[in-house]
Amino acid sequence: CTITSSTPGIDTNSTYRSKPGYFGRPWSANTSEAVFYNTTIETSNFPGAVGLSLIQPLGWLNTLGGTSPGMYEYGTTELSGVNNSGNRASWTTYLTSPILNDGTSINTLNFTKGNDDWDPFSTIVLGTGSVKNDNGIKIFTSKNEVFIKDLKEHTWIKVYGMSGILTKSFYTFQEKSFSLPT
Repeated sequence: CTITSSTPGIDTNSTYRSKPGYFGRPWSANTSEAVFYNTTIETSNFPGAVGLSLIQPLGWLNTLGGTSPGMYEYGTTELSGVNNSGNRASWTTYLTSPILNDGTSINTLNFTKGNDDWDPFSTIVLGTGSVKNDNGIKIFTSKNEVFIKDLKEHTWIKVYGMSGILTKSFYTFQEKSFSLPT
């Protein structure tokens, strides 16, 4: 992700970008978890903070509930040119490889499957030209066109937008193609 500021004069009435702040703070001692992965941190132009990172060197602020070692950071790039990884709060974890302290690899599936091992990607395709094989069904995408092949039985096809809203739903037993909004 990119940590950025609102655009002065457009998103806010300010003439300056944001002052340096924090990644966040744990809401509960020892159990809160947040991961910043391959993050680019932009700079401030606020008086007294010109050219400084939008994230304070401490990185994290504790809360009334306490601290949590589940505050992680990996692969950060600070556009200020300063590497603040050595200045982060002592109770947080600056990772040197994309693996959490409990051995969990940082990837989308591990952060969406929950405790029941649900695989949200077994029924969707992300990206262009992707192929996903589940139960023999093949789904191909090219720009905003979706192609479904190798159906072996009547199948419900449901397409959800990134907001979670159902955008298309139909029942089919044969190869099918359809367009989605760009």
